[in-house]
Amino acid sequence: WQEVMSMETISQNTAGKTLKHLVAYIRPAQLAATLAAIEPLKPRAISYSEARGYGRQKSHLDQYRAGEEMLSFLPKIRVMIDLDAGSLDAAVEAVTGACRTGSMGDGKILVMDAQAV
Repeated sequence: WQEVMSMETISQNTAGKTLKHLVAYIRPAQLAATLAAIEPLKPRAISYSEARGYGRQKSHLDQYRAGEEMLSFLPKIRVMIDLDAGSLDAAVEAVTGACRTGSMGDGKILVMDAQAV
């Protein structure tokens, strides 16, 4: 039998430290570099999942069976990281450094407070 830690228990274990929740939408090819850049910061939790969406680029042309088809939702990876507030700036810099190519569609980073529910 394993005991599942609730968010309240996690908050109590941080000894008064404020937790932040960082969500980054990145290009799929940048996942390995992002995880490697975040690892030294010792995040409390990290997960990722596939996502589809678009930002300012709106859509792109994709080759599909010898024809072009307009796809409005681009493949992305959603990386979710919980970390101490003191590591937040370094985490944003790490993700930005790992993912920035200089072209439109590099991704978005969102930051919010992690709260017990």
